[in-house]
Amino acid sequence: MFEAERAVNRSSAEDRCSTGRAVVAPLVANLQAWMLETRGRLSRHNDLAKALDYALKRWPAFTQFLSDGRVV
Repeated sequence: MFEAERAVNRSSAEDRCSTGRAVVAPLVANLQAWMLETRGRLSRHNDLAKALDYALKRWPAFTQFLSDGRVV
């Protein structure tokens, strides 16, 4: 994800948004699937589970860069 984002770092908002949809969105979807799968196997008291819960609860904010090219 970071490599793809670095490639369009200084591009226009439109270019960043289209790259986000085409290249980064599938990677983000895979990350979310992994996070959900991993979270399902962990106790709620596990530190990793707590970190995953934190990120998953804020998923819309984390993925906002995919639909808004102004977010860098």
